[in-house]
Amino acid sequence: MPELATEFEMTADRAHLSAGSPAGAGEHGRPLRTRPPSAALVNALRQTEKYGTPLASSLRILSQEFRQTRASKAEEKGARMPALMTVPLMVFILPTLITVLLAPAIMSVIPLT
Repeated sequence: MPELATEFEMTADRAHLSAGSPAGAGEHGRPLRTRPPSAALVNALRQTEKYGTPLASSLRILSQEFRQTRASKAEEKGARMPALMTVPLMVFILPTLITVLLAPAIMSVIPLT
């Protein structure tokens, strides 16, 4: 969370420099980075302040959206795993399995004397 702490610190410094004026909030209230989670958090905080909605409910909704986003990304990664595991299976596991299964048959056919 150091990035988020830095973001909050810089936003607070900009808000302090603008002295709470609405004219300065447009430029200074914008997140420094274009990362969607920090931008969404800053927008939620700005809307909470602007419209006077409860902060707890705004943060609750925002956290649900973040959880849904994280869950969907995890599901996408999980759906890709069978395709990604095919190559290691073909390269490493199947040759070993075939060798272990066929070695006794080959040794019985070839005379060792």
